[in-house]
Amino acid sequence: MQEPDIKNGVGGLRDYHVLRWFARLLGKEERGIGGLVHLGYLSREEADETEKAYSQLLRIRNELHFQSRREDDVLSLEKQPAVAVALGCKGGVWTKQIEELMRSYYKAAAGILQNIREVEWRFEELREAERAAKAASNMARMSRPCAPVPGGPCPVDSAPIPFAGGFLLRRGFLSAAHPDIFKHHPAQLMRVFRLAQEYNVTPDFPLLRLVRENIHRLTRRVAESPEVVNCFFSILADAGRVGGTLARMYESGVLTRFLPEFAGIHCLVQREIFHRYTVDVHTLLCIRELDAVFRAATPDAERYRTALLDTDEPALLYLVLLLHDIGKRFGVARHAETGAALADKILRRLKLRATAREEAVALIRGHLDMSSFWQKHDLDDPANLDAFAQKVVTAQRLRYLYVLTYCDARATSPDLWNDYKNSLHRQLFRGTLARFEQQTQEAMLRRENVEKTLAGEIATEELDAHFTTVPERYFEQHTEEDVVLHVRLVNQKLRTLTSALGDSGLSPCVHWAQDGETGVSAVTIVTWDREGLFYKLAGAFAVSGLSILRSKAFVRTDGIAIDTFWIEETPDTVKRDKLPAAERFARAAEDALVQLRDHEGDIRKRAAATEAALPKREKLRHAGVPATPQVSVYQEEARHRTVVGVKMPDRTGLLYFLSRLFFQHRFNIIFAGISTEAGVAGDTFYLEPFSGESDKTPEQLAALRSAIEAMV
Repeated sequence: MQEPDIKNGVGGLRDYHVLRWFARLLGKEERGIGGLVHLGYLSREEADETEKAYSQLLRIRNELHFQSRREDDVLSLEKQPAVAVALGCKGGVWTKQIEELMRSYYKAAAGILQNIREVEWRFEELREAERAAKAASNMARMSRPCAPVPGGPCPVDSAPIPFAGGFLLRRGFLSAAHPDIFKHHPAQLMRVFRLAQEYNVTPDFPLLRLVRENIHRLTRRVAESPEVVNCFFSILADAGRVGGTLARMYESGVLTRFLPEFAGIHCLVQREIFHRYTVDVHTLLCIRELDAVFRAATPDAERYRTALLDTDEPALLYLVLLLHDIGKRFGVARHAETGAALADKILRRLKLRATAREEAVALIRGHLDMSSFWQKHDLDDPANLDAFAQKVVTAQRLRYLYVLTYCDARATSPDLWNDYKNSLHRQLFRGTLARFEQQTQEAMLRRENVEKTLAGEIATEELDAHFTTVPERYFEQHTEEDVVLHVRLVNQKLRTLTSALGDSGLSPCVHWAQDGETGVSAVTIVTWDREGLFYKLAGAFAVSGLSILRSKAFVRTDGIAIDTFWIEETPDTVKRDKLPAAERFARAAEDALVQLRDHEGDIRKRAAATEAALPKREKLRHAGVPATPQVSVYQEEARHRTVVGVKMPDRTGLLYFLSRLFFQHRFNIIFAGISTEAGVAGDTFYLEPFSGESDKTPEQLAALRSAIEAMV
């Protein structure tokens, strides 16, 4: 964990105490950990290292208490810099000091964890021996042997079963037949894990200790031998059962001995707000997520499995995930590029055939592309899907990326992946795959189906008007159900116009479609187009306590605007506002569009109230968000539009203030990709000049960028 619990976490102070409790249970309490040495449960060296580890954990915890002035056992990201400096960690820069602090913590915790597992194993061995002796004694007193009960335990401990290569199988555990098993055959250091995986057994602790003691025998010559390399690839090919095997190889040191480059990410802290785990653990969790995909552990995983099985080598993704973040040893920035170059060297060393190596390297280089694309682009725009298809190159690579991105996100943090992101991810996959497979539906066929659905309900003239006044790309970006809804809302708007008095004809027609599973609502708004419409609607959502996740907008040539927003209601809003969200928004939209009320003051009040309602710990977390505002503004010449990207700490009404700024610089928003994670907003906007105006000059774009930077 990047924010470990020093007291109650794995390998923490409580685990050290458990070791002492074992000594007490075994009648050696007065000797403490030394009592376990006297009993043969630990070596003197292991006991000394355990005491040093305990001392280090206490130093870190004490310093954490000094910094917090209260009981606080979680070494949070916010506290790590101060603790590292206070403990005199070296490194020159604060990031290196944090790395030294956390590596010292992980080393101490791992040592305690390893020893407690070994003591537990030896204790259980003692109990098994006592039970076996008792059972044998009982049988000796019986007049005839007792037959085993079907499905029940064997009355006596079964004899060890010989295994190939000098191993034994005993009570479901893999054991070494003799202590010199690796001396003359060091390739067995890899083979032991393949055997355990193949027969679904666990290496016992004496065997794992033997592996660690002989790890030096896995020299570079041995590691690069065909026997060892082929055994490693066999482990990765056992789809659905790879994660646990690689984790044991890593804990025993075999994985880093076989892939020395992996040592560069050992216990490496990621100074990113999204990641909950160190780089090495995140990588191993990615492998476990892929195991779940192959096992179709959930309906969601089964869908990804279906896509993956359509590739030539589904198990190749294990190798890609194992190496996808290996470039982070040189820093997070551009780690995909550096990791791809490093992976290419590794795979050449392992003599992976050229086609598989090239595919793996390309996937590592582009492993961030898919999530980045659906966060920043309008997935209903066919041109965007064409652009992504060109970037991905092949349908097979798209399938690999689809599953890779899912596993990567799921292993980053349990809370990072949700149904909404899953839907965007699936939409980009299906849309791009359709480009490869040339399965896009013709717009005319869609129009005919809409006409059949609305026959007798909407006049033919009104249908013709809708079909001839929307842009050409409209039908490619909407389903038949969307088009039917839009026509009905436009009809409702026109009927309101003919019967309205005064300003009521300016009121928008609004439709809510709520997804009960994701908590996201699609809000479709039909109204007359006007300058600044987007920022006024954004203000209405903000003052209603609703967060905008995504939007798209179309304007008919007769001036009717059809805007769709995907929104969600925050938990604090649900508690604070008694009126339903739809009713709150309807009132706010009426004020903004009909009464021409500027909601800026109301938005600032809501922002202040939201900040005041945050728990103290949440305020500290928000204050420590390591996000320097970033602004990018550039012109897409081919499509005559301006693209603006903004990354900054989120705040209430941010979209309102940004879109109002665009309006002031005479831009219309045609697409907004909104993303907020852990208090950081990452938004992308496609802008076009006001109707009738030419493309903006470089000076005007520079002025827009300066204004945005001044605002954020």
